[in-house]
Amino acid sequence: MLKGDSGNSGSVAEQYRSVREELGPVNVLVNNAGIVTERSFEEISDEDWDETIRINLSSAFYWSSWVIPEMKALGFGRIVNIASIAARGKGIVGPHYAASKAGMLGLTRYTAQDLGPFGITVNAIAPAFIEDAGIFASWSDEQRETLAEKVAVSRAGNAGDVVRAFEYLLESDFVTGVTLDVNGGAFMI
Repeated sequence: MLKGDSGNSGSVAEQYRSVREELGPVNVLVNNAGIVTERSFEEISDEDWDETIRINLSSAFYWSSWVIPEMKALGFGRIVNIASIAARGKGIVGPHYAASKAGMLGLTRYTAQDLGPFGITVNAIAPAFIEDAGIFASWSDEQRETLAEKVAVSRAGNAGDVVRAFEYLLESDFVTGVTLDVNGGAFMI
């Protein structure tokens, strides 16, 4: 397991070199680094804003910058950026988090168009109310029961739902530049 600051370009360079040395060329990248500090607009400090953007968004740029040349050389690659329902709406964490995840969607669309001719697909997954991940994993059972009220289906999501979306994106060479909303129909509520 590698440890380091994914929001620091120097640290990412070191991590990339370690991965490359141990595993060889990288042809799949999942940009999933993220922090969640729940704050209202009035509570966010400059440091909260900068750290959230740096870790949640800049990390995806840094990692992609390292693997894209290799993927181009291979003529194959899959990049999946983990966003959030907060990228398309208010969310519950705060504007700093929503902005970082909305930035992921812009990065996804731009790089998908740019890299398609090289056999590289770039997509995003925007989960919501995943009971065993993110801030919800630390909620009590009683708190998690309220998640089902926020979706159109009869249950909250789980990590397996997100994994199935990832598997689909990994296998398809014709799907690129999309965001799969894994949210149980939360947009309709």
